[in-house]
Amino acid sequence: SFPVNSIAYAAGVACVKDTAHTEKVLKHNKRWTDKLVSEFTSLGLNPYPTQTNFVLVQFPESCGKTANEINQQLNKHGIIPRQFAVSSFTDKLRFTVGNDQEMETTLEVMNRLFD
Repeated sequence: SFPVNSIAYAAGVACVKDTAHTEKVLKHNKRWTDKLVSEFTSLGLNPYPTQTNFVLVQFPESCGKTANEINQQLNKHGIIPRQFAVSSFTDKLRFTVGNDQEMETTLEVMNRLFD
């Protein structure tokens, strides 16, 4: 367990009660994860099904680029997907949903990298 003070506890309770905000965030995440899966699939990548706020994407050999190469290029544009050091995940990147501008930029850069 993690002890919390009364202010943190009150903030947590307020967050749980704010169902309108929760619904807004869930809708935003669903819209963007669906769009990421669609766009990444059209680029020849293999996104995994998701019910979270991120999309795990495999970069198959057939796409002509490695996850590491794409990660380096994305980093140059201020886009920082999660890269994995585990040997079975070196061909994958995880993209977390951000705000609309961040997601539009991510898709624009990815499309340019695969153009």
